Amino acid sequence: MTGPPHDGETPPRRRMLAMALGLPACLAAPHPLPLTAEDRVFLAVSRFEQGFHCAQAVLGAYADGPLTEEAALRMGAALAGGSTVGGECGAVAAGYLVLGLKHGGTLPAFGGVQKEKALFDRIRRFVLEFRRRH
Repeated sequence: MTGPPHDGETPPRRRMLAMALGLPACLAAPHPLPLTAEDRVFLAVSRFEQGFHCAQAVLGAYADGPLTEEAALRMGAALAGGSTVGGECGAVAAGYLVLGLKHGGTLPAFGGVQKEKALFDRIRRFVLEFRRRH
């Protein structure tokens, strides 16, 4: 699988993952490779263990598309400590944002009520699964 042209610089996220997993030939390729769900979990856990807050860790693991790493970490900082008031864990709030990033739209009602409903259904399923596990 080949990706779009690249300047030869390995993306920082890929370097970090490659070094941590000891797979530089596989993951430090000069073209982007898609991250798997397992890659993202590993990245989030690694960030959390480095001292980042839950939301920063989760959002940072998805900062390889339209969301930049800097923006992800800054946005996640506001969700720390249950949005600093002891509310819902920042990992859950970050999960909402990731679902919106992936499935949300840029038009009112996402360009259709069905698209909007589909996102809200995904969020509800996510919350139910989180509560079931935790």
